[in-house]
Amino acid sequence: MAADHEQLTDDQAAVYDRQLRVWGLEVQNRLTAAKILIAGGCGLSAEVAKNIVLAGVGHVAIADDTPCSSAPFGNFLVAADADPSSSGPKPSARTLQAMNPLFRWFGARQRQGAGQGVQQPQQVSSLASL
Repeated sequence: MAADHEQLTDDQAAVYDRQLRVWGLEVQNRLTAAKILIAGGCGLSAEVAKNIVLAGVGHVAIADDTPCSSAPFGNFLVAADADPSSSGPKPSARTLQAMNPLFRWFGARQRQGAGQGVQQPQQVSSLASL
């Protein structure tokens, strides 16, 4: 198994050990290279974000302009002590970063439509509007 980890860092191999045993190195490398945009901050979006980050998706953009004080009931990613005047992506990313410190996030403040409002240099290959 050690030979399979040539393209992964030791940290990645340790964190994603279970996934590597189930679906192998090629799939894990593809997940790590994936870029996903999550539009909206409802409970379903939070659950999807959590699951893809824990699976090892490398880049996640969160587009949500809802103030933390108005966060939807099911969005468990926004901590109760989050700044009420800030929008959802930054506090959500902090929670996701605590779950998996290996993922990188990009926040997009304005939801203007499919993929609009996402600042460069993201190259989003998947869009889930939940």
